Amino acid sequence: MQLTAVSPIAFMSGSPQNEGTGHNRASHATSCMEPIPQDERLAKIGIVSYANFEDQFAAEAIYTFNRHLNSVRRCFVVALTENELARFARQISLLTEEGQERLRNATALVTRCGGVGGAAALYLAAAGIGRLIMIHEGNTTWSNLNRMILQTYDWVGKPRIIKIRESLHRLNPDVEIIAIAEPFTEELGNELAQKADVLLSCTPVWQERVALNAVAVRYQKTLVEAAMNGMEGTLTVIVPGETPCLRCIYPEDPTEDWWDPWGFPVLGAVAGMTGCFAAIEAIKVILGRGTGDGGRGAEQGTQSGGCGIGKPLTNRMLIFDTANHDYRIVKLRRLPNCPTCGHLTERMGLQT
Repeated sequence: MQLTAVSPIAFMSGSPQNEGTGHNRASHATSCMEPIPQDERLAKIGIVSYANFEDQFAAEAIYTFNRHLNSVRRCFVVALTENELARFARQISLLTEEGQERLRNATALVTRCGGVGGAAALYLAAAGIGRLIMIHEGNTTWSNLNRMILQTYDWVGKPRIIKIRESLHRLNPDVEIIAIAEPFTEELGNELAQKADVLLSCTPVWQERVALNAVAVRYQKTLVEAAMNGMEGTLTVIVPGETPCLRCIYPEDPTEDWWDPWGFPVLGAVAGMTGCFAAIEAIKVILGRGTGDGGRGAEQGTQSGGCGIGKPLTNRMLIFDTANHDYRIVKLRRLPNCPTCGHLTERMGLQT
């Protein structure tokens, strides 16, 4: 196997504990294909795996990402195991068993997975989501540790994405993870967004937010927009064609002297709180809309008496200031001539 220290990182895996046991997700699936061994399945989708990566983190811990992900999407529905029914019993009383199965068979894409995205990913994994696509580059630094709860003291100087995968699997060994150590771009989003049921924008890099917004509009995927700065945060849910997109809300890019993605103040608890809010909205989207529909019909589950747990934050933005515990919700409107989403017609029975 050819490995390189400068290649992007990518891998998908379930838990090592699950291999060859009664808790293997494939053994509980109604499938349109025969279950195949983990290593063979990885080979078929073109993702290189390497054993004992935690002990070989240098050149050998760098994985080559093959972007032929057409076979990644499961074509079977995974039922809940007895272990999962017990693990999520308190949650099932709220979501219903049908809702828990929707989570089990859903995919969320999160970029990036630091203070905000890491908390969102952690609670999506805790809730029992089936697959996470995680995008985060770089190595862990000392300054990360006040907010990046998926990183650890002993991991400074090593690739963040490996510790992200390890930390999530310690909490939920059944979640499948596709982890990519490179900046988010529209090109990357074009390859990955179609595999996801919901997108979460948690990056401090404005250009990455703009790119994910464009991808969400292009593939008509629901996007949870979560951001924080100091003691403040914002949250909204974007449904292309139904709600304002990011460009409707912020038509102009922030100036360099106003926004420094690597230097703004962060209280870790505020970042974590913002990420928790984002996870709640993503779960609402999955439960209220089901999976595989591109995120259409925002309140479908709630209105029909199904397994929805509330109304997603669509056409509204939560603005909060934890310094004074001031929480406001403001209404948002689409820009008719928005260069990103202006061409889309309304989904609410109206044509524009």
